[in-house]
Amino acid sequence: MKRQVVEVNGILCEVVATYFDEVTKKKITSEEDKKIVSDIFREVLNTI
Repeated sequence: MKRQVVEVNGILCEVVATYFDEVTKKKITSEEDKKIVSDIFREVLNTI
């Protein structure tokens, strides 16, 4: 697997996950999509 690093607000961050919706065949672009992923992350973090 290739390591991917991106800059966010001047801070270098390593990408640990990406999202692709198999149903809509698109990457996260809309605010609604971002909310769905945010909810998923929140649920995962609450189980740790």
